[in-house]
Amino acid sequence: MEDNFISRLGKYMAYAGLNDNKVTVQCGLAIGAINSARKRNKGLSYDNIAKVLCVYKDLNARWLLTGEGDMLASETVQSALSDSFQDNLLAAPVY
Repeated sequence: MEDNFISRLGKYMAYAGLNDNKVTVQCGLAIGAINSARKRNKGLSYDNIAKVLCVYKDLNARWLLTGEGDMLASETVQSALSDSFQDNLLAAPVY
């Protein structure tokens, strides 16, 4: 299996006992977004990535995006990133 964004998301989902439907509902993603990305072997949009990272605070953003570091974020990083992501997500314009 290739080590790209969607495969890393799949690894986290397996670790956390999640499936596509559960992630879609919990994160408020469009139905089929994860499956479509998997079939195309592509990533998700910035907005969808932000939603995933806001919901799953233990997921290391750097690892998810680049494959560098550990899959799980340290508690200190989780707290700082969580506040920052939520502030940026709320301030981001929606088109």
